[in-house]
Amino acid sequence: MFTDSRLCVAIVDRLTFNGAITQTGTATYLLAHTKAQAERAEAS
Repeated sequence: MFTDSRLCVAIVDRLTFNGAITQTGTATYLLAHTKAQAERAEAS
C-alpha cells in the first residue's frame, strides 16, 4: 500500500502520537499466528 517505508513510519507516528495503548490481556489471532510461525522456524 505504501511505496516508501519512511512515509509509512511517518503516518503511523502521526496516528499514534499522544495515543494510549490499552492492553486487554487477550491474545489476538495475529499474535498467535506470529508466535506459531516463530516456533515452526525454530523447529526447522
